[in-house]
Order: sequence, then C-alpha cells, then structure tokens
Amino acid sequence: MLPILAEHIPMSFSRAITWESPGNLLGMLPVVTVFVGIMVARSQPLLAVTMVAAYGSQFALVWIGWGYWNRDRPSLIANGVAASGLHSFPSGHAVVVVTVYGLLAYLGGRASRSWVEKLVIALLSLLWISLIAASRLVLGVHWITDVIASVIIGVLWLAIVIIALTRAKAIVPN
Repeated sequence: MLPILAEHIPMSFSRAITWESPGNLLGMLPVVTVFVGIMVARSQPLLAVTMVAAYGSQFALVWIGWGYWNRDRPSLIANGVAASGLHSFPSGHAVVVVTVYGLLAYLGGRASRSWVEKLVIALLSLLWISLIAASRLVLGVHWITDVIASVIIGVLWLAIVIIALTRAKAIVPN
C-alpha cells in the first residue's frame, strides 16, 4: 500500500526531500533557537522554557519508541535510498513538527484577536505539518501507520505541553 499511496500524493521524490527538511534537526534547531531568543528578549522566559522543554522532551518520546518497538524502515520506494539506519516507529519528523509548529500555531492563535488570523494560522500550520508528514511517505522512509501514530503522539504531547503552560501561566506572573 505504501508505494500506491506515495504515488498518489501530489509530491515528487525530490520535492519530498525538500519538504522533509523543516522537520529534521537542522531545520528545527534554528526555528526553536530563534523563538527562544525572541521570547528571552521580550522578557517571556516561561514561553522560552516551554519551547525548550517541548522540543527537548519529544526526543525522549521518539527514542523510547525506537528502543521499544525497534521497527525496520520500509525499502519499497527507491530501494530504501532515503531511509536512514534509524528505526521506523515512531517518526521523529512527525512528532517534532506537530509539537513545535503546533505550539507556535497555538501561541500565534492565542495572541491574535481576529478569527480570520486564527483560521489562517491554523490552516497554514496544518498544511505545513501535513506536507512534512507526507514527505516521509513519498520518500518511503516510514510506513503509513508510523506517520499516523506519530502525529497522534505529537498531538497528545502538544496537548500536555499546552496544559502545562496554561497551568504555569496561572501560577507565574508575566
């Protein structure tokens, strides 16, 4: 099913390589670093710490999953040329993009007063996350179940982070 699905996603293999980049370590680190720097400069240490904690701890979720499930990556597309030697489940790209870009979307939506802005933020974030997740399928580096389950893990982790942030904001003054 993976080759059939990857063939029907309107994204070429070379575009998928481009789209997976905002979800890898080199793509995410500048996003997180710039956000943390801006929050520190704006005297918002709680938001800076929240981003660092959300980003850093999602690695633990992924590493625990890799150690526990030890699932091999597929080699059905391009003989597995894009698949690294790491495990297939969970998809680190899917978990991190939902966590980081989801948190940025939540904070942007919360800061906006316009429902149009909130809608645009939500739709653009959903599109961005979807393109990165789809790139993992087009490249053939994850089974579809890996990506779906990893998005769910990311959403659950994001919900925990948002709940923790909300509770911390009630305790810690700005």
